[in-house]
Amino acid sequence: MQLLIIDYLSPRGHINFDQIHINALIELGYKVHLVGRKGQYPAFVGKPNVEITEIPEFYYKSYPLPTLTDIIKGVLCLKWIKKRVKLEKYWSVIFLSYDTLTIPFFRTTQSVYLINHNNVDQIENTIKLKLLERLPFNYIHIALNNFMYDRLKELFPDKQIYSIPHGYLAPSANCRKPAFLINKGRVLFCPVNRNIDKEVMDKILNSKTFNKYLQDNNILLFVKEQLCSDSLGNVKRLGNLENEEYNYMLNNSMAVLLPYGDGFKYRCSGILFECVARNTPVIATNRKALLIYKDEINIHYFHNEDSLIEAIETIQSVKDKNFDTNHLQPVKYWGGVLNL
Repeated sequence: MQLLIIDYLSPRGHINFDQIHINALIELGYKVHLVGRKGQYPAFVGKPNVEITEIPEFYYKSYPLPTLTDIIKGVLCLKWIKKRVKLEKYWSVIFLSYDTLTIPFFRTTQSVYLINHNNVDQIENTIKLKLLERLPFNYIHIALNNFMYDRLKELFPDKQIYSIPHGYLAPSANCRKPAFLINKGRVLFCPVNRNIDKEVMDKILNSKTFNKYLQDNNILLFVKEQLCSDSLGNVKRLGNLENEEYNYMLNNSMAVLLPYGDGFKYRCSGILFECVARNTPVIATNRKALLIYKDEINIHYFHNEDSLIEAIETIQSVKDKNFDTNHLQPVKYWGGVLNL
């Protein structure tokens, strides 16, 4: 059987996510037709049982009044796909990402699976909620964790909704030690640059007590430039990293810090799953969307300077503990959903 898999939004940050789920579907024995922006599916170019259709770059250019023009581009892009692809050839359609305001313009009789990323947060908006309520019953929602699933079930009690975990890829072998790592001390790495709990992190990063703790224990904390205006003691400010440097930091940090704020609600962190793939400990703010992974992965929580120090101490005492995370891979879940 052949699946039509579409990522008409084609966020560059979703390339790995798309690969994880396409790999899962291919592993289940499906032939796949991938539709997306040029460069969205690099791992599948020239692969057997894979067809790729590239969406014209016109749909990804920036235009004035983006709030309006992005909607128009999305609608036109979906119409372009329907014109170029014979939908009747495919058993089911899977949208790896979708926009709530434009997806109602794509109609077909096959089962359509909609993977939700930040969409669940967006449908707090009444208009977006109504648009999704009016989608036909053959439009099926996929949540990336059980917290998102529960919210979708609350909003759409009569619709088909399933939970399929985000999953992860094997760690990349392309690594390069960044030039700024000249100290032989241990490293904490905070790669988050949005949805940050700025109030909590401002207090922690400017705390003399916390900086003294880092100095006394020979620990450097590297944070993205969105978190602080300048380096302070053992807290070091980072700009953009090359992919190879980013991989090195994930592989070699004593822990990765994920200080998500209130804006991180019904969502799933790709960075978290990159850490899972490496068994790199995670220290995260105690958001409900992150608390669901307690005892399933190497994760610890904080809400202030004292609890962050406690979490750092804890990861050092259990640093060699391994977790079975196979249940966080999407293959068997897709198999169950598609074979219902």
